[in-house]
Amino acid sequence: ADIAPWFAEEPHVRWPDASRWSEEEKRFLEMRWLQTIGIIMGVGHEMGIPLTSGLDWDRDFNFAEHQFHDWPHLQLPKGYV
Repeated sequence: ADIAPWFAEEPHVRWPDASRWSEEEKRFLEMRWLQTIGIIMGVGHEMGIPLTSGLDWDRDFNFAEHQFHDWPHLQLPKGYV
């Protein structure tokens, strides 16, 4: 599944244009993504569902080792039924 944080303060905008944002605004957007992913991963953990995030494909909590970060992507691990 692909997910995205909701920008309630700009309901008329489909997605903010981050190319015109300051570094502080971009960091704020990144924090929203991390909060959203963390909430969903935490709920999955509490329900016994081992989700994989597009930020940490091998689920070892080392984000830096991955060249491709698919921020909105969450999936069930291969073979999970």
